[in-house]
Amino acid sequence: MADTDNRKDKYNAIAPIPQQTSKTIRCLLIEDNPIDCRLIQGLLKNSVSNIDIVFEANLQTAMRLVLEQNFDIILLDLMLPDSSGIDTLKKIVTLVPRIPVIVLTGLNDEHIALKAMRFGAQDYIVKGQFTGRILERAVQYAIERKRAQGKLSDFQNFAEVAGYGFSMSDAEGRILYANQAYCKMLEEDLEEDLIGRNFFEYYPVEKQAYVKNVLMPQAFKTGQWAGEIDLKSRRGVLFSVIQNIVVVNDRHGQPLYIGNVCIDISERKKIEQKLLTSEKKYRELYETMVSAMAQHKIVLDATGNPVDYVFIDVNPAFEKMTGLKKEDIVNRSVTEVFPNINKSSFDWIGVYGEVALGGNPRQLEQYFEPFQKWFSILVYSPQKGSFITLFSDITEQKLIQKELRNSEQRYHGLFEGIMDGVIIMDENSLIIEANPAYLKMLGYELNDIRGKSVEDLTPAKWHQWEREEVFKDQLLDRGFSEAYQKEYIRKDGAIIPVELRAYAIRNEDNETIGFWAIVRDLTDQKRSDEKMKKLFFYDRLTGLPNRMLAIDRVSQVIARLKRDVGKMVAVLVIDLDQFKLVNDTLGHFCGDQLLIEASQRLQSIVRESDTVARLGGDEFLLVLPEIDDEEHAVIVAQKILDAFAQPFELEKREVFVSASIGIAAYPNDGINSTELLKNADAAMFKAKEDSRNTFKFFAPQMNEKANVRLRMETRLRRAIDQNNLILHYQPIYDINSRKLIGAEALLRWNDPELGLVMPNDFIPLAEETGLIVPIGEWVLNQACLQARKWSQWFEMPFKISVNVSYRQFVGSDFAKIVADALKHSGLNANQLELEITERLLLQNPEAVGKILHRIVDTGVNLAIDDFGTGYSSLHYLKKYPFHTLKIDRSFIVDMKIDSSDVALPSAIIALAHTLNLMVVGEGVETEEQLEFLRFQGCDWAQGFFFAKPVSEKEFEAIAKLKHF
Repeated sequence: MADTDNRKDKYNAIAPIPQQTSKTIRCLLIEDNPIDCRLIQGLLKNSVSNIDIVFEANLQTAMRLVLEQNFDIILLDLMLPDSSGIDTLKKIVTLVPRIPVIVLTGLNDEHIALKAMRFGAQDYIVKGQFTGRILERAVQYAIERKRAQGKLSDFQNFAEVAGYGFSMSDAEGRILYANQAYCKMLEEDLEEDLIGRNFFEYYPVEKQAYVKNVLMPQAFKTGQWAGEIDLKSRRGVLFSVIQNIVVVNDRHGQPLYIGNVCIDISERKKIEQKLLTSEKKYRELYETMVSAMAQHKIVLDATGNPVDYVFIDVNPAFEKMTGLKKEDIVNRSVTEVFPNINKSSFDWIGVYGEVALGGNPRQLEQYFEPFQKWFSILVYSPQKGSFITLFSDITEQKLIQKELRNSEQRYHGLFEGIMDGVIIMDENSLIIEANPAYLKMLGYELNDIRGKSVEDLTPAKWHQWEREEVFKDQLLDRGFSEAYQKEYIRKDGAIIPVELRAYAIRNEDNETIGFWAIVRDLTDQKRSDEKMKKLFFYDRLTGLPNRMLAIDRVSQVIARLKRDVGKMVAVLVIDLDQFKLVNDTLGHFCGDQLLIEASQRLQSIVRESDTVARLGGDEFLLVLPEIDDEEHAVIVAQKILDAFAQPFELEKREVFVSASIGIAAYPNDGINSTELLKNADAAMFKAKEDSRNTFKFFAPQMNEKANVRLRMETRLRRAIDQNNLILHYQPIYDINSRKLIGAEALLRWNDPELGLVMPNDFIPLAEETGLIVPIGEWVLNQACLQARKWSQWFEMPFKISVNVSYRQFVGSDFAKIVADALKHSGLNANQLELEITERLLLQNPEAVGKILHRIVDTGVNLAIDDFGTGYSSLHYLKKYPFHTLKIDRSFIVDMKIDSSDVALPSAIIALAHTLNLMVVGEGVETEEQLEFLRFQGCDWAQGFFFAKPVSEKEFEAIAKLKHF
């Protein structure tokens, strides 16, 4: 019983030590250690005055003694000369199961102790860790428990047949027994997982104080407790049960065992929420009702006919429902309790006698004059000659039925009112009874199926399996079947899926005399499962299989092809060219319509055995299973390109969108679905990179290029997080005054391994991946802060120029980002100039124009960069509110003063001044180029002639010179 202090259990206050009896206790101590023998004898003699102890040192002699003499208790050492371990206990328990056994062990090992209790020990004691008081309590409890062990058998048998959860615990709450239904309810795999654990662990934490301090003291005080409560499974799942706790006491009224019957009502709780408002009061009354229970023994006359019955036991709900006290009716016959009861209207004694003697359960309704109440009664016989009645007060339901013009079907108790289908069959599996839910489920009347075999209602494919797996291996052997799914044939011929759980009905000789089953219609559940399948495995927009399902299908095809080496499978990754442009310019609705029509064109091309899936975004996957060679993939790819050559009509506008296709084939390009998709994706990127509107087969070098790109993207993301991005600044000078007026902020990446990475090597990747949006916001904020600092340092309104990407315009509220950067830095709006390229204006002129006007309204200046390289430059100068024009450096670097190269920059400068624009000459590298620009009236200049883009410190050193 473990150490003395630690065994002071928290339930001792309500489960004290049993009082000693005056009868002499005969104790057999099986122990081969003389010192331990003397110690135990002394402690027992001092604590238990009326005990007689017999010693024996080996198991064989002890087993002979227990057969020759009468003993009340056995104290057993697990380590004996002729036997050891749990086998020692098994031999004793098998030989004399009636005598309680306490195990003595020298190992402080709770696992061994709990294992011993599972095999029949009443308790365990660790040598050297107990007192006389502890030893006394162990002996008294063991004897009393063994005497009272059979008192819970009726509850156990009823729970087993009814499919309810049942457990039996000692007075301290440790579980001694649990049936399979209880284990399944708590999600414990085996009964052994529960033995020894305290059943209080399976209440929610917030309920445990209530159970310990209110519920259990009440149960110990009154003998039982019944009601609804929540339990918690091993995985922490909460579920509701109707729980009936029964306390079995010893002769002195002290608790020995706790019986626990649990009926899972989680499904009923869900169903309650769906009840129609008009039925709510009627249904809630039934669903929340706790049934009263009574146990009876039938009384027969000399000819064997039932003439009366005796109350054996009743539960508190029975007392509450009837107003009768348990002590007033137990061991009395019904005719004694109700001498004036009217028996002429219904031969209820005959019906109860039929159930008690025949074993078939019955459901009936009865009016009791003494209570002036109607009861629904379920009668069940646990063993021949006795029966159990479950009472439900249906008086209010009867009144409701009358108020509803007798239009509702009479309520027939648990059997008739249960929401699942229930059938009762004879030993030949012929239907005897069926409840309304079962009949409604199949569309039959009871007379249509009474006397029929359940096989008549089941598709033939289930017949042999049920006979062998369910009937033979489960029902006849164990008495019940695991829940399993099958199908039924409705009267109209429709096939419906069901879940079925069957039980055998047995007589006192354990012979099977019939069966009953609970049947649940799974139609709605299956429909819900199909919806969930659609949700998980299909794309919502196009209805195509999604990435998960597509990969699974590729894997299945590969598994088949491993057995057929003559075939191959090809996967085609298809990406729509310029989809993002359509999405950004015409809106997401048009983008979605484009994806839907693209999916339809792809499906119109393929075979029935092929799979078209949407991988995400504008990427599709085409799986061509079991083809002979790669030529088949070429033909399909060309069909796709031809199909996409036709325009898409979106919002009454014709839009041309081509496709880039990457192809990989098993087994040459990959041996599993992951490799195939990865390599097809690499081939698609190659097709996009080369020319678009084409297809490419995978080649090994593509992977290396894709890996380089992936590594670069990963490094760039890390650079953002680790602040490895920096700004360099190229000074801008006023040509006439030769003074510094500002700088252009230029992004650099200082990678710890790659060193300084130039913009051309990572800006395109940042724009493609969308990383340019957070990067651009960081650049804008840093540049404004730096300009504010230099304005104070130089004591002048320092001008800063920042380049802007198209993705910054469409990826966020760019005008707000600009305003926030100015506010955060304190920089005046007219000191910030945003440089816009002609390419940006080409993407979405109308949307970009609105954003530009919002920015200019705040006072920020706009510059058109790389002027002269596009096709609509003059149009842009007229349409958009630019302040500055920057001549592309190619016109300056390639210019020769004595050639015609000077004509174009001269014309650009003149045009800009005509439009009141300031002009910046980029790429100035020589004194000669600078003088030409000065002569032509150019306002500002920048280039290597003044300085390369440099760091903050280097720029400040250059700026100290003031002039160039």
